[in-house]
Amino acid sequence: MKKIFNLILYLSLFSLAYSQTNYFKVLHTPSVEFPDAVVETESGDIIMIQTNYIEQDSTNNVSFLKLNQDGDTVANRIVERSDRFYSYTRAIKLPQPVGQPDQFVAIGGSYNHSVNNAFTVNNKLLFYTFDSNLDSISSTEINLPDSLYIWGLRDAIQTKNGHIVSLIDDMLHKKVLILKSSLSGDSISFNQIVPQKTSYVFSIMEKPESDGVWINAGFFVLE
Repeated sequence: MKKIFNLILYLSLFSLAYSQTNYFKVLHTPSVEFPDAVVETESGDIIMIQTNYIEQDSTNNVSFLKLNQDGDTVANRIVERSDRFYSYTRAIKLPQPVGQPDQFVAIGGSYNHSVNNAFTVNNKLLFYTFDSNLDSISSTEINLPDSLYIWGLRDAIQTKNGHIVSLIDDMLHKKVLILKSSLSGDSISFNQIVPQKTSYVFSIMEKPESDGVWINAGFFVLE
């Protein structure tokens, strides 16, 4: 069997930046870890989000780490849920009035397997709002259809109109879900795309001068 992979690039954005590496450190614990998201605070500290697994069979917890400009860990927050699988794979800095403390929203997904693993159940899109000290502000979830086999959140962006658009991938690569919500996680609209061919989706980007988004995706066929 020969697999042919064709990549469709809807939009590419390239940027060149020059930076200086000030430190290099390895952070690890005894858990099976998977890094998910990074966001910078107004003061230059770094907040990292990682998922910790139990032998990759289910999620143990999610760690929020805050590193100062020397790479030292100055705060650590553990978030636990009852779902078997969950993660926060994107972090967005929320707009705040001048002089107000930083606020961020971590966006992710959660699900459980059905009895025969034919699809996932209790599918949810997760919103977790927190401040620069990693203190929780609010937590919201949006229920998604159970008749899916979701892979989780692929990408999320903040639009110029002050909304969040999330891109969710079907694990069978047969459906793509796009959900628009408020910054606090209230659902506004939902759309499901069924591609003509089995597809992978990677990222999403807002159109700069009009409403709508670009999706970076690819498809494959088996021969």
